[in-house]
Amino acid sequence: MKLRTMPLMVRSAAMLIACVLLVQVLNMAVFALWPPVPLGPVSFETMQRALMGSDPVRGVEIQDMPAQEVPPQDPLLAQMRDVMAERLGLPADELRVEFVSVLQARKGTRWAARLLANGGADPPVQLVSPIDFAGGITLARLLPDGNWHVVNPSGSLFRGRLALAGIWLVGTIVFAIPFAYVVARWLSRPIRHFAEAAERLGRNPREPDLEPDGPRELRGAALAFNEMKRRLGRYVDDRLNMMSAIAHDLRIPLTRLAFRLERVPEPIRSRAEADIAEMQHMLAAVLSFVQATHAQRPRQPQELRSLLSSIADDMAETGSDVRLEEGPDVILHADDMGLRSLFTNLIHNAVTYGGAARVRLDHQSGAAIVEIDDDGPGLPPEELERVFEPFYRGEKSRNRATGGIGLGLALVRSVAIAHGGSAELENRDARGLRARVVLPA
Repeated sequence: MKLRTMPLMVRSAAMLIACVLLVQVLNMAVFALWPPVPLGPVSFETMQRALMGSDPVRGVEIQDMPAQEVPPQDPLLAQMRDVMAERLGLPADELRVEFVSVLQARKGTRWAARLLANGGADPPVQLVSPIDFAGGITLARLLPDGNWHVVNPSGSLFRGRLALAGIWLVGTIVFAIPFAYVVARWLSRPIRHFAEAAERLGRNPREPDLEPDGPRELRGAALAFNEMKRRLGRYVDDRLNMMSAIAHDLRIPLTRLAFRLERVPEPIRSRAEADIAEMQHMLAAVLSFVQATHAQRPRQPQELRSLLSSIADDMAETGSDVRLEEGPDVILHADDMGLRSLFTNLIHNAVTYGGAARVRLDHQSGAAIVEIDDDGPGLPPEELERVFEPFYRGEKSRNRATGGIGLGLALVRSVAIAHGGSAELENRDARGLRARVVLPA
C-alpha cells in the first residue's frame, strides 16, 4: 500500500503510535541525561555527611537558617535527638530533630525507645548505623556563628522529582510542536488538495473532473463529487438547451405570422407587428443569455482595466455619461466575452436607470473588486436580490419602455458565479445604486 493512498484511519492510528513511541524515547533520553533522585530512603551516612559538612549532597536538601526560624526541640523527640547526637558526636543542645506530624513524632519516639532498650554502648551503634531516613524528618546542627545547618531528605526528593517532571513536560511539548505541525500538514494535505480542486471547479464548471487520488475516503469523495458535477451539469444543460430550442423554434412561426399580417388592415397590423417585434426581441435575449452562460469558451489572462476602459469608451461615444476612475490593473484568467457581457449589462443599467456610471476597479485579498455607481432612485430593499432572478421585472425600472425582459442581471450573476465570484446590488447612503462584482484574481 502506497503511503499517499493509506486510509485516514490508518494514518491517524500510525501517527498516534509513532507519537507515543517518540515521547517514550524522549522520556528515556531525559532520564539518561538527568538521572533521577533515588526513590528509596536516604542512608544515615548520607545524612551525616550532609549535616556535618558544607558541600551539596545528592538526595538531601541543605540550607542554613537563622536561629529564630528553627523551633525548639520537641520533647517527644528528645530521646531520638540524644541518640542522634551521641552517634554524630555532637552535644545534645547543638542538634534538633523534627518530624512534620505528631503521628511521625510518636513513631520516632517508639523507634528511639527501642534503640535505647537494646542497651550497651556497642549494640546501639550497630543498630543506629544502618538507619535510613525518608519522609518528613529534619535534622539541624548549630553552627559557630549561631545559625543552624538544616538538612531534609524529603524536600529534595520531592523537588528533584518535580524538576525532572517539569523538564520532561516542557521537553515533550517543545518536541511535539514541530512534530504535530508536520503530522497535521501530512494528514490534511489530501483534504487540502481536494478543497483546492473543488474551488477550481467552482470558478470554472468546465474544469476536468477531480483525480481520484489520495486516501480511500477521499477517492470515494472525489468520485461522488465528479458524479454530482456531471448530474448538475446535465440538469443545467437540459434547461438551457430547452430554453434555446423553444426560443429558436418560435422564430419560424413568428416570421410566418408577420407575413400573413400584410393582408390585415393597417391599425391592427401595426399593433400586431409591434407585438411580434417585442417577442422576437425577447427570443433574441433568451438566445443571447443561453449563449453567454452556456458556451464553452476558452479562458485566458485578461487585463480587467483594459476591458472596462474599452466598454466605457464605447458607451461614452454614444453620449452616455460613463467614467472609469483611476486605480490598479488586475489580470484575471477568465472568459473575455463573458466578462464583457457582464460589465456591459451593469454599466448599461447604470446609465439607463441612473443617468450615469462611475466605475472603480480595486484589488483586495486576492480578488478583483469592481464597483459601478449611478445617480438613480435605487431599488426597494426587498428587490435588491430578486432582480437577479431570471425574467423578474421591477415595477419602476424594468418595464416595456426600457425593453428589458429580466435576463440582464441574471446573466451578470451567472457569469460571476461561473468565474468563482459574486455579484450584488446595494443602495448608496446618499442616492443611487451600487453594483459590486467580486472575482478571484
